[in-house]
Amino acid sequence: MTHDLNTQSTTYVVVCGHSMETNETAKSRLAQMLRPQLNAALPGVVSLPDPFLFHLIAVHEVFLVELSASSQLSVRLHDALGKVNEYSQQSPNQRARDDLERLTIQLHDLSQHIDAMSFKADIAEVLVRGISDAHGRYGRTIAEDERKDYLLKMTDVINHLKTSIETQTMRLNNCRSRRDTATNLASRKH
Repeated sequence: MTHDLNTQSTTYVVVCGHSMETNETAKSRLAQMLRPQLNAALPGVVSLPDPFLFHLIAVHEVFLVELSASSQLSVRLHDALGKVNEYSQQSPNQRARDDLERLTIQLHDLSQHIDAMSFKADIAEVLVRGISDAHGRYGRTIAEDERKDYLLKMTDVINHLKTSIETQTMRLNNCRSRRDTATNLASRKH
């Protein structure tokens, strides 16, 4: 995204893989957002009340995909914790080495996914912080009252997105902690 204050124009380049499962959803939402705001004086030019709107929608769409994946990961972790608990309740002579191996592999797989999602959440936090800072600088250039109202609304949206991503990070940290506990328990019980 680049924004030219002199011409009040913003240029976006959107990159999204064809095989991405939410590609059509994102296209549909963007089309709905842009269609009613076409500039009649300049065909093909879209007038948005805030140059960051498009960027925030794109970030929000990615966040929703990650939130769904995180929920699925949480369910898988809960299942693995149940298996570790069952394993730990067995007497030492009932515990099979191949059960421990399966649990260890499952926990390792979950570990990789949790770490990857945590990294993505950290990147999202940095990205939204950058958007927030840039939006704040943009806001200081706005003099028109009608745009200031929209500016405040966009600031609220940015803050909501920041809070949502921080909450997601806390959930992932909780998953990481639970995974570590399960891994330690499984490794001690054989």
